[in-house]
Amino acid sequence: MKKKIVFIFIIIAIVFCSDRIIGTISKNAIRNVKDVGLNQTNTVQALFSRKADILILGSSRANHSFDCKIMHNELGLSCYNAGRDGMNIMYDGMILFSYLERYIPKLVVLDLNASMLDDSWNETWQEMLCFYGMSEAVDEVINSQAKPIEMLKLQSNIYRYNKTWEWLLKARLSQDQSFLDGYRPMPVQHDFSEGVDSVKQSFNVDKKNLDMLDKIVKKCRDCGIKVIITYTPSLIIDSGNFAKFLSDYGRKNNLVVFNWNGDVEYSSNPQWFYDKTHLNEDGAKNFTIDFVEKLKCLDKYKL
Repeated sequence: MKKKIVFIFIIIAIVFCSDRIIGTISKNAIRNVKDVGLNQTNTVQALFSRKADILILGSSRANHSFDCKIMHNELGLSCYNAGRDGMNIMYDGMILFSYLERYIPKLVVLDLNASMLDDSWNETWQEMLCFYGMSEAVDEVINSQAKPIEMLKLQSNIYRYNKTWEWLLKARLSQDQSFLDGYRPMPVQHDFSEGVDSVKQSFNVDKKNLDMLDKIVKKCRDCGIKVIITYTPSLIIDSGNFAKFLSDYGRKNNLVVFNWNGDVEYSSNPQWFYDKTHLNEDGAKNFTIDFVEKLKCLDKYKL
């Protein structure tokens, strides 16, 4: 009996030590991974190291639309694009509040779409589990979203990092290194010529997501950071009430809203798109110049 008990304690000790070693190695590997243009390596840069005067937040439409080099050349200010595919407003809160711990940008551009604020993408915070325990901002959001059983699982580093080593290994083995400051251009498809679709969907904002949006705006105001909300071009025109929500929110909070929903210049140039909802590299160049020109016309947004 004593031998069985000793054996069990040895197994528990091995698992405990292995778990701690995995946690230490994983955290070190994450913090030191190079930027190779993956969603995860972009997130690492935005959470822990980058310092830029303009911070772009949003989902994939932000990430593939704002060319940071053009922003820098036109405005003379550094820029980092922290947009990430398929993430909702909770992600933007994690990024912004972590970013502000080391640097205060002059401008935050928050690109929004309906899925970021309704409940469509409410589970995407789980993509950030590998950063739990590394950032107070990340921890705060996950603590507010995770169920008790998830919080219990998070005490295990083996669980926390079980989906991490695949992208870490890919980044480590990659010979590439991104110098595009987070921006990830989509390829130009010369045979892409799909037309415009009009979709009328009823938008209902999720209360937790609205609270996070309010927190982002308030934090920027408290830090003296200018905020612009954008709705980037798409070949799917929203004829529902999301565009109205953005307009009403901007007016209520005295925010500038740049809305390209249904913009004829883009809808009549499908060659600027990679697919229905994302600009390609050519489209992003035109769009970024368009955005900068609009920004320059705002006297109170002189940077």
